[in-house]
Amino acid sequence: MLAGSFILLALTGLATLFGRKVVIPLLGHEFNSTLLTGSKFIHNNVSWAFMIALVMVFVMWIWHNIPNKTDWLWIKQGGGFIGDKHPPAKKFNFGQKIVFWAVILLGFSVSLSGLSLLFPFEIQLFGHTFNIINDIGMAEAAGFGPLQGDLTPHAEMQYAQLWHAIIGFLMMAVILGHIYIGTLGMEGAFDAMGNGEVDERWANSTTRSGSMRSNKTNGPPQNDGRRRSNQRSRAMKAMLAGFLGVAVIGVVAYFGLHEIGFSSAEVYSGENVRLD
Repeated sequence: MLAGSFILLALTGLATLFGRKVVIPLLGHEFNSTLLTGSKFIHNNVSWAFMIALVMVFVMWIWHNIPNKTDWLWIKQGGGFIGDKHPPAKKFNFGQKIVFWAVILLGFSVSLSGLSLLFPFEIQLFGHTFNIINDIGMAEAAGFGPLQGDLTPHAEMQYAQLWHAIIGFLMMAVILGHIYIGTLGMEGAFDAMGNGEVDERWANSTTRSGSMRSNKTNGPPQNDGRRRSNQRSRAMKAMLAGFLGVAVIGVVAYFGLHEIGFSSAEVYSGENVRLD
């Protein structure tokens, strides 16, 4: 659900950000208007699924992503690039932990800025942050003067939009790097995700090999084609369940906020105009 909602948010965010510069010259104003109307609807409502999924991932996997002494061995071996042995790891290696904490921290930050954009008169995010920076003397230590803490709602939205875009691009860069390593950048990684099988030498060289060997030796042999078909079926069901969860939460968020009169579009928007 986290991956599905992130993909939708990234695509609709890019469409909103570059619509005037890219879409209008290529496809015209009317197409861009329709695209942005749909993108805004999807982005505002799917964001709730992203935030819920982010909390779920944090709660389920935080205990497996706390750094430990095994990670230092992974770092010294450069994730396997230094030496001829695969570095030891538990459920997640140190590289995966970096991705986890990057997603959690960046996701939390982009969620806060997104909420301030959804409800600009309810959440004054940057004004309070600037006041804290001034109080602890961070701005002066960096060679700047005091930051303006008394921001208008429009200034808050400008800062929030800028921060939202910057963090969004950082998250996309992290995820694209993660996708590259999991497909082309590391031999066998994609097959391990697709059918659950890894090279036996790799399994024997890691601390995770015990469970892998037991999966290999216990139970009657199973037809390879049938096993891979079952694994693909489970992966497809999990993906469809994730997208279904995104759709359900998005619809519930839209009608729920609309029903209680807390929809940002309903409270703060006026008549529609086209900005050429």
